[in-house]
Amino acid sequence: MTDQIIHFRSARDDWETPQDLFDALNAEFGFTVDVCATEKTAKCARYYTPADNGLAQDWSGEIVWMNPPFGHAAKHWMDKARLSSLRGATVVCLVPVRSSTLWWHRNVFLAAEVRCLRPRLQFVGAAQKAPFDAVLVVFRPGDTQAKLMPYNLPGARKLKPATVETMAGRRRAKKKPRTEAGRNAPSQQDTLPLESGSQSVASMPAPTTTGALAE
Repeated sequence: MTDQIIHFRSARDDWETPQDLFDALNAEFGFTVDVCATEKTAKCARYYTPADNGLAQDWSGEIVWMNPPFGHAAKHWMDKARLSSLRGATVVCLVPVRSSTLWWHRNVFLAAEVRCLRPRLQFVGAAQKAPFDAVLVVFRPGDTQAKLMPYNLPGARKLKPATVETMAGRRRAKKKPRTEAGRNAPSQQDTLPLESGSQSVASMPAPTTTGALAE
């Protein structure tokens, strides 16, 4: 239990967004403000620091990038994102998968899109990839379809769609080919020892055919 707790614990919850991920999203959305930033981690020319308190700002009509703290405060940011979309804002949120929490059910299922990231993120300054899955939750004015879709991180290996043919090919590749000698060798069933009193197939008398069966 201790190992599991340590695995999901971090001394901080304000990890900076990888630049290549932000660049790809910014090319798609054209963000106007970064609402969860510091002077060091800001991704937009306009941004709100903790001193500015982004939760107290008006996001109406903005195209918002939001990488909130991943702790308990995430619920307040997600509430703000959803409510701001009702006032004309488009908000793209980078959050961990917390599908059993109240804030997830209260907000994510009313988003326009939920993009599942692959592979796991490695945040700026982190020594390794995050020990949790993350998603991009997109809130748009008047759109609550909560469309679930994949999203490959920049540079991620492209996956081929799984088909009956490709899966069968993978199974064949895993099987070790038998040599000619192996194919001619008797199987384990052929070489099983006989129980006491039993006869082999070769030593059993041939069946006789009589009556109607002989015809």
